[in-house]
Amino acid sequence: MCRWSRDPVDREWRHLPENAEIKARAVSERTGMPSLADDSGIEIAALAGWPGIRTARWMGDEVAQDQLLMGLTKRIATLPADHRGARFVCALRWYYRLVE
Repeated sequence: MCRWSRDPVDREWRHLPENAEIKARAVSERTGMPSLADDSGIEIAALAGWPGIRTARWMGDEVAQDQLLMGLTKRIATLPADHRGARFVCALRWYYRLVE
């Protein structure tokens, strides 16, 4: 198994499925092995799906997860109680390039 502490490639803020594919392809091409990668985020309907793809970095690259959660909680608290719904979205992609 191969792990990176951060994403192996720049993703340019695309969509979750596309980001998962970019990561899976990068790992597979670097290792020559099949790769399964994911990208995920939290979407708040009342905020047009925000933070979505930027869930892990909307406050910056060096912010701890507890700070992200606190900031997200504060942002949600400004919404009416009946508009605070959110969902977790995850995209998985498997990649392996067959070489003849």
